[in-house]
Amino acid sequence: MNRRKVVITGLGVTTCLGLSVTGNWRRLMNGESGIRRLSHPSAERSLIRAAGALRDEDWRTIEETFRDDAAAGEERMTLLALWAAQEAHRDAAFSEGTIEHGRAGVALASEIGVSRLEDVGRWVDPDRTFNLLHFSRELSAVHPESLMRHVSHRPA
Repeated sequence: MNRRKVVITGLGVTTCLGLSVTGNWRRLMNGESGIRRLSHPSAERSLIRAAGALRDEDWRTIEETFRDDAAAGEERMTLLALWAAQEAHRDAAFSEGTIEHGRAGVALASEIGVSRLEDVGRWVDPDRTFNLLHFSRELSAVHPESLMRHVSHRPA
């Protein structure tokens, strides 16, 4: 039996508790919650009033870091993944030529269900009930980020 060793060398995260592994861990250990009232303009029309959403200042940090990608209209999830990958790379302290090709790999672990509030707001009636007819009529025009995505443990 071949017993190959796997070594985790770097971690990166983007969560409602922040943009660093150490910050997330500290907040978790202090019992902090990332669930907060949504500040997005479309939140007023939505059934969703609170969620574990990225803080506005963290989102601005990501947009500034990946300015060209954000300006090109990259999906938010792509920008979040870029941030986490950059942090994992930095955490691993890799430099050019330190790893043999074929001796390194990347694994992404994520459980993301995203609904853009702009879309959700259009699917809710004035009495704040979900309108399946509106949803079904607009399904082809729904922004890709509003669809559930589950990419747990998928190698990059």
